[in-house]
Amino acid sequence: MKAIYKSLTERNARKMNIQSKFNQELIDSLPKIKKIIEASSFFEANQITCFTLRKANNSRKAVNIMTAKEKKQFQEYLISAFKFHEWVK
Repeated sequence: MKAIYKSLTERNARKMNIQSKFNQELIDSLPKIKKIIEASSFFEANQITCFTLRKANNSRKAVNIMTAKEKKQFQEYLISAFKFHEWVK
């Protein structure tokens, strides 16, 4: 039983590692959002990151295939939402 648990735990750790890499790549592909996250406090940065990932995962088009204009519009939408939630002034 312990061997099965250990195997599942290791497999989940690898998945999280891969998912965290994808998440970081997504944030890196949005330079305005990345700057905001770096300049924010821990709480605000976490809120902004989670919000960005949620909106990116629910968008009709994947961020990595968006045109420059679409990325700019997406970032502007996110920034306006951050201001609404008072995470950014």
